Amino acid sequence: MTIASVVVRQRVEDLDVAVQEAVAAGTGASAPPPPTPNGRRAVLRHPYGGVFEHVGP
Repeated sequence: MTIASVVVRQRVEDLDVAVQEAVAAGTGASAPPPPTPNGRRAVLRHPYGGVFEHVGP
């Protein structure tokens, strides 16, 4: 079995701080956090290619 990709979602207390910390650690942000029906979300890419998402108010 081959796994093509994995997406990790995390709920965070402060989305702006979480994105700033991730970018400072070398992660690429794909877009500014837009509002959604479930709060704001930011999609980030790890330097090794993994994708993760932070969701917060």
